[in-house]
Amino acid sequence: MDVREVLSKVSGLDKKEVNEIWEKVKVNQKRLRECEGPHNFEQKGEGLRATFVCHKCQGELKSHEHIWYMRGLEHGKK
Repeated sequence: MDVREVLSKVSGLDKKEVNEIWEKVKVNQKRLRECEGPHNFEQKGEGLRATFVCHKCQGELKSHEHIWYMRGLEHGKK
């Protein structure tokens, strides 16, 4: 049994849906990784469900990921 089969069983999603999500994750990670940076994020939504989209690469972060990215930039300035 591969990882996608396990994810399908525990999530209730069919394998096709799991594969579609996985492909979106890979594309997003590639965008973020290859961005010339620093990222220029715009907030979409509110609270913990907010996402942040980079104007340069169109990569997306969840709220908690964005917090750590911004802290990393602040620490890098010291």
